[in-house]
Amino acid sequence: MDKQGKRMKLSFFKVENLKDEVKSIDVDEKGRKWGCLLTSLAFLFVLTGLLLGQIFMPIILKTSKEIKVPDVTGITISQARTNLELAGLDMRIAGEEYSENVPSGIVISQNPLPNSSIKFNKIVEVIVSKGSEKISVPYVKGLHISNATDMLLKNGIIVNDTNYVFDNNYAENIVVGSEPPENSLISKGGTISLYVSKGKIDNYVQIPNFVGLSSDSAILLSSKLLKYLNLKIDTIRSKGDNYYVIKQVPDSGQYLKKDDTLKIILKGR
Repeated sequence: MDKQGKRMKLSFFKVENLKDEVKSIDVDEKGRKWGCLLTSLAFLFVLTGLLLGQIFMPIILKTSKEIKVPDVTGITISQARTNLELAGLDMRIAGEEYSENVPSGIVISQNPLPNSSIKFNKIVEVIVSKGSEKISVPYVKGLHISNATDMLLKNGIIVNDTNYVFDNNYAENIVVGSEPPENSLISKGGTISLYVSKGKIDNYVQIPNFVGLSSDSAILLSSKLLKYLNLKIDTIRSKGDNYYVIKQVPDSGQYLKKDDTLKIILKGR
């Protein structure tokens, strides 16, 4: 083989060796890149796990935690909702009820009961007061007092006062009005005053003052009433001969129905 042929063969081997070296370098480079990529992915995975643990683990632990239910009875709806939310609970109004003792808008009862243990974010149901039930005063004018009282009681209204007045249009013991008047709204179980007729004033006699009068003067004055009233005189015996009136029934200014009895008491001095 001539020198030129030897040089060509040597050059060929050098080129082949160079190609092998380049291939080896490429493989190493790719390996390093894949290693870096896998390392980065592993780091991201671990970091993501840590972050998720920091975020979700407290929530998981919190939701599995037992919470003592606060007592929200006797307070307003808004106060109850705030107290429950601060404790990690929700509130739902389950209903409303009339109450004579609990004002409107105040929580009457709750479920679960106070100090019960429930899970985080659970619902506490409450019953809210509508206040006293309101009823309309019925029309009782023109009824006998006993019938009017019965009607009012059936409607949940109590008669706590009876005022007798003269009335030329209604007979004796007939209701002529009420306070509050008919159709007024009052609380169930509330009270009412009735105005009841004593009849015509012409059927009565107004009693003058006898106290302090001598027996003669008292008898003279009472004689003017004898055509309307009966007279009863009681005397308290004493050493003195001068008798005078120390008491009368009824008192002066009061009215006696005709044919009733006026009583005066005399005492000597």
